[in-house]
Amino acid sequence: MIRRVFFNISVLASPFFQMSVMFFILGFQSILMGLIAELLVRTYHESQQKPTYRVRAVLGKKSRSR
Repeated sequence: MIRRVFFNISVLASPFFQMSVMFFILGFQSILMGLIAELLVRTYHESQQKPTYRVRAVLGKKSRSR
């Protein structure tokens, strides 16, 4: 904004604008890759009929008396 007002330099020709667009696209791609990976992992575990996490032992559990 300051470049445009005081120096009459186009904002679109600035490397800062180009870098901000590139980082925006990179961030969007990263979010989408994470979502796709989450779907793949869930589909894999459901197709194998395996639990996602397996608890080996519960430590320090107090017994309930009813």
